[in-house]
Amino acid sequence: MLSRLAAGMIRASELGKSGFAALASAVHENRRFWRIVAMDLTDDGNELPQALRVQLLSLAQFVEQETARVLGGGNDAQTLIELNRTVARGLFEQPG
Repeated sequence: MLSRLAAGMIRASELGKSGFAALASAVHENRRFWRIVAMDLTDDGNELPQALRVQLLSLAQFVEQETARVLGGGNDAQTLIELNRTVARGLFEQPG
């Protein structure tokens, strides 16, 4: 999911200024995903270790702030793209 969201933001970013509506849609979809993650992390039934929950909640808050900057025209989506890629890589590298 994180990789798919990153790919959507990359495609929208490649459109340049004329593709701002597509970029806005892509970063909004990414923000929705992170909001869902945050809600799950705060649920009493979440069994992830507390430290990991706190770290992921911090990332979700950062996504909120960075999304606002992107939508305000102050930043491109590169930071959000890299964040998703990094988290996805970390998930795949976890022993399971």
